[in-house]
Amino acid sequence: MSTANDWRKRARDNLLAADRLLETRMGTDPLPTAAASRVYYALFQVAISELMEAGKTPQSFSSSDQWRHGMVANNLKAAPRLRSSRTIRHLYKMLQSSREVADYGPGWVLAKDVQDHFVGLKNAFEELGITP
Repeated sequence: MSTANDWRKRARDNLLAADRLLETRMGTDPLPTAAASRVYYALFQVAISELMEAGKTPQSFSSSDQWRHGMVANNLKAAPRLRSSRTIRHLYKMLQSSREVADYGPGWVLAKDVQDHFVGLKNAFEELGITP
């Protein structure tokens, strides 16, 4: 079973992946759809690590032995550091919505919006004391 630190490592990897997907270099365009997914997953994984630090497991919320997206979204306040940050909880909802549009449509996510979400994610990492 993964530890809270394992989930933070995954989150850092997704933060780095999102950064690379948003880069424009040597004439390449950013990939905002893919980046939106990585930005969301980074915060999803941070949220899991925070819930675990609070002594929670998936079984704390359901009969599942796996962390589920809705389960995590609905229980952010069970983690003290997430409960005290309305900004992070609001960011989580925005990123979840953006990822759903990016992955399933309809429509597309805009590079500017994903870049703004990326900045919000980096700020959330900083607020929680997680080194990217």
